[in-house]
Amino acid sequence: MPPRIAAVRDVLGALDYHAFAGVANRAATPPQARVILRLLGGRYGDLRDWSEIERWADGIAVRLLHLATTTPDPTS
Repeated sequence: MPPRIAAVRDVLGALDYHAFAGVANRAATPPQARVILRLLGGRYGDLRDWSEIERWADGIAVRLLHLATTTPDPTS
């Protein structure tokens, strides 16, 4: 985890952090790396695992719903 992200996570008290790698941008790839990627059968574009992202987001939703149902309402 990048140090700056870790610092923000710690300040906020975040319960989780997850980076989803998988975006390959041809324009940002050096020519030598493009040759290697092509030889290895790689491709460019958004290659993230969207099922994994959805599972992670669902986990957040479950935790938030749990908090909402177990935290007393301060206005009551």
